[in-house]
Amino acid sequence: MPKVGVFLTPEASKKIKRYLKQNNLSQEEFAENLKVSSKTLRNWLSGKHSVDLEALDIIIYKLGIGVNDLLGDVDCDRYNYTAGVVSTIREIYQNNVAVYVERSYRKIFDLFQSHITFLRFPQHGYFRTFEHDAKKGKNYYFEFYIKLKEEIETAEFVMSFSVYKVRINYGELHIDHDRVDVVQYFQPPNYSVKRASKNIIRVVTWFDEVPHTFVVNSKIPFEIEEKGKISEYELKRADDIAVFWKHFFFH
Repeated sequence: MPKVGVFLTPEASKKIKRYLKQNNLSQEEFAENLKVSSKTLRNWLSGKHSVDLEALDIIIYKLGIGVNDLLGDVDCDRYNYTAGVVSTIREIYQNNVAVYVERSYRKIFDLFQSHITFLRFPQHGYFRTFEHDAKKGKNYYFEFYIKLKEEIETAEFVMSFSVYKVRINYGELHIDHDRVDVVQYFQPPNYSVKRASKNIIRVVTWFDEVPHTFVVNSKIPFEIEEKGKISEYELKRADDIAVFWKHFFFH
């Protein structure tokens, strides 16, 4: 059975070629990153052959732009983010991700319906990721910087993490001049902190005993700098760190 794939539009091919030019990469080097031949990549870019979904994930990850921003409206099983919600929620619930919260299954379902997606990466905007390798450490707070490429007074960022087959949005950061408003979907109240600088937003999230991919998404271009483990003592003394505190989804 042939692999399921997606044909690149001429506009998608232009965006990939623009990325290669901006990063001084040849098509041969990019093909090597995708573990395919140069001929295969040329066929993808020309629209002669469809891109298999494993390679497509890598392309989207490398470009750091939304799935629909690259591909337009996608219609294939890998990028269908509405199918299988009930079975996936049941799997997550039975594996103790939500077992610590004293709420009904219906309420858990409602939360997932609002904040779950089967897309590994966002549909629109710019995104950056970082990984939690549970083999290297677990159950601690992890600090990272959101670094803006230019001075921007206002912006919004959506924070997500992967678990099993889904990506769960767990909060937002609203940047407003000299402050950062923290919106925590599952653990109110929301609150504000000082903005660390015009170009840097200090953020902390929880690393539990499960390996996750964390995804940060915004309408504006940015970079992520991973800083590492930070203690609760340091967090309680700081007034310029946006903290997403441990909650029942971070079990």
